[in-house]
Amino acid sequence: MRRTNVAAFQQLWFTIATAQLGFFGAAKWDLYWGKYDFTNPPNQSYSMINPTPEGWELFPSYHALRLLLSTTERGWQVVRVEPWFRNDWDPLVRDEPEKEIAAYLGSNAQLALVGLDTRGRLLNTASEETPGYSIGGLTPSTTLNLAIWNANGDGRTSAATEITTSAAGVARFEVPLHAAFALTTVDVR
Repeated sequence: MRRTNVAAFQQLWFTIATAQLGFFGAAKWDLYWGKYDFTNPPNQSYSMINPTPEGWELFPSYHALRLLLSTTERGWQVVRVEPWFRNDWDPLVRDEPEKEIAAYLGSNAQLALVGLDTRGRLLNTASEETPGYSIGGLTPSTTLNLAIWNANGDGRTSAATEITTSAAGVARFEVPLHAAFALTTVDVR
């Protein structure tokens, strides 16, 4: 699982869901290489980084987490994003596949929106489908940075591009179904 885009996508989805529910963070148990099951072959290696003779191999989940950590900072607040329906929070109501977005706000009006379309939850390779996003309530005529994890299906984050909000404060962009994004005021490198 550690080498798959599916695992990384679902870990990002979990982090977005925890923010939507009002939690300030979520934890990934292993960032480093570790092995808990010593049967042959071991089947419990879920690390984000793997030592190899050539150096440290970075898995897709590493790059997905880096997307989140490079667009937010410690101390930022989670902000609820509308719409917020019962199926978004009630475990007794089936949550249909849909676009999910979490918002984070810094003390100096920094902003990061992190999102994905859960219909891509089982895609390990690139999809031709690129859902459009239209996010309102933003500062009008402002330039934001859009970083996309797994845009090419390679499990990495591509260089950020600039998106300018409309005069009505709406940002419009597309993200491949198998990918996730961060739209932020932070300079993403």
